[in-house]
Amino acid sequence: MKCLLNSRSLIVALSLWAMSGCSHEESPQPATSSMEPATNQAADADAALITEESIDTATPQGEAISQDTPTFEEFHQAAFEGETEPLNEFLKAYPDQADRADADERTALMLASFNGHTAAVQSLLDAKASVKSRDSFGRTALIYASSGSSLEVVKLLVDHRSEINVVDNVEHWSPLMFASSEGQTRIVKYLLEKGADKTAKDIDGEDSADFARANGHADVVELLTKS
Repeated sequence: MKCLLNSRSLIVALSLWAMSGCSHEESPQPATSSMEPATNQAADADAALITEESIDTATPQGEAISQDTPTFEEFHQAAFEGETEPLNEFLKAYPDQADRADADERTALMLASFNGHTAAVQSLLDAKASVKSRDSFGRTALIYASSGSSLEVVKLLVDHRSEINVVDNVEHWSPLMFASSEGQTRIVKYLLEKGADKTAKDIDGEDSADFARANGHADVVELLTKS
């Protein structure tokens, strides 16, 4: 397996990578100049990967209070798809389960944040879902959100005291690095305004500007390199 992925692919592939036999030397790396920027088709493939591999098969079985109450699997599926009705039904039935995680420690807040579902994220935050929770690779909801295009979700998470300069446990990627790799100019600008460290480096010595430059995001490079 060639472990060379863009940031959004990395989000959904690390769980599979853990079982693939990649050594540290072969671990997923920041995008290089040989890679093309992420496309909508690639994002659709990422979404399918999460749906099929991470939710349906990885989550523990959940029992509903009644036949009409969503199960735990349906709760996570609703978060991923931004379906607020079953999401809120589950939270009403299980008010202390907003942070219940799947086998890879992913929470509903992470899944909703990944796809930029503002209403679902707001419902989960209202239910006291923790912005500090980390999955098995150390990724928070803000890391998930920063790889996408929803500035509104990023703002919601930051307003609820998400740590701006948090890094994952694998490559030490920060929210700013994920956003820079994906060319999310508005999110990069906002994170910088909120104190994101543009000089931080991952385990290979690459910073956010390197990530943006490798994927051809000149506007992001300019934001990150101006004084």
